[in-house]
Amino acid sequence: MAAIIAIEIETEFAKRGFSAEYVKRALTSIAPEVIRSYNEGSLGNFAKEIVKEIQDEQKLKVISFLQ
Repeated sequence: MAAIIAIEIETEFAKRGFSAEYVKRALTSIAPEVIRSYNEGSLGNFAKEIVKEIQDEQKLKVISFLQ
């Protein structure tokens, strides 16, 4: 699962034109800190909004699948 997330980050950042150095920084520093904050329940407001959007999308997929 972690490898999938790393590839998704790498792919999305490349599509947006970020430099290889920025992608590397995101994979080695930013992503682990976000995961740690999520696990500890200490995300900031912006990250909490993103998590809620993702959770809502997942709920819609489940509901759609069950219908």
